[in-house]
Amino acid sequence: MKNISKNKLVFIALLVVSAIIVMAWLTPVQRIAGVHIVSEASISQGSAENNSEMESVKVHGIFWNEGDIIARNLTAVVIFTDPAHDKVVRKNVPVGGDLLANKGQFMEFDSEYLRERTIPKTVVNVTVKFDWKENGEFKTSETSLSSVKTVRPADTFCTEVIVPFQEVISLDVYGLKAGIYTVNVNGLNGTFELVTDNSIQE
Repeated sequence: MKNISKNKLVFIALLVVSAIIVMAWLTPVQRIAGVHIVSEASISQGSAENNSEMESVKVHGIFWNEGDIIARNLTAVVIFTDPAHDKVVRKNVPVGGDLLANKGQFMEFDSEYLRERTIPKTVVNVTVKFDWKENGEFKTSETSLSSVKTVRPADTFCTEVIVPFQEVISLDVYGLKAGIYTVNVNGLNGTFELVTDNSIQE
């Protein structure tokens, strides 16, 4: 009796595995129609190296094409909008021409904007803009890294894709006395400790 039960279980298990394999083979792979450029980026803002009067805003990111069409003649630009200094600075990202479809390649980029330090500290808005040719038409996509908002042309299809995002903002602690400090960002609290006074002794 036990042998019959084992044989039945083995048969049912093989049947289930076979059904899963057949279903996976018959189910079409979900693809996003057209070009769909996705990017992940982080921003850091703090004092420039070896120059306390200047501030550096750095962007490091990666982007790829999740769509089913190659993004032809792709160009990418990082746009730094600095309201405190009334400046808009555009930095080209070296791209290699075309961006393969279906996550066929990933491209990394780094960009930096140097500006005079502001007191109190002010934010620089960063946008990454992509332009490409798709089916003979020019298309544009912009991602605002400061507000994590994506702007796409009105006639394009938009899918719900969760894009991880991280923003690193350096705290201006110059001149603070030694002690434990609390930082509140949108209702989330964190603490840090300065072991010594953070000022240059003259």
